[in-house]
Amino acid sequence: MDKEINALLDAVDKNFKNCNWIKEQSPDSYLAELEDEVRELREAIKNKDTENIKEELGDVLWDVISLIKIIERDEKIAAKEIPKAVVDKFKRRKPYIFEGKSVSIEEASKIWQKAKEEEKLNKTKKRAKEENAR
Repeated sequence: MDKEINALLDAVDKNFKNCNWIKEQSPDSYLAELEDEVRELREAIKNKDTENIKEELGDVLWDVISLIKIIERDEKIAAKEIPKAVVDKFKRRKPYIFEGKSVSIEEASKIWQKAKEEEKLNKTKKRAKEENAR
């Protein structure tokens, strides 16, 4: 799958180099494109249309990667920070999968909720500290 992901990333890069339309998109305007594709995916899933599900999943993946590039450009967030952040988040919220363990659904839910509460508390503390530093 690495080869296919790299080909997709290369195609998105070419789109950004050669397509004037994408160059004009903002995070908000492109988010609307992504939302349209998610609606189409939802419909394909609802209809159990396997071929269309594949197509729409591809469109959603394309749009997510494109949105990341737009946000990287406009918001100055490094794209490589995003996969790292999501893996770090899931290491906190689902540590057992990284430890090769299996837990009950109930235990998984408890771990997830506790991690989310801790994340929220940490964000609140960080914001308060930043405000006090001003």
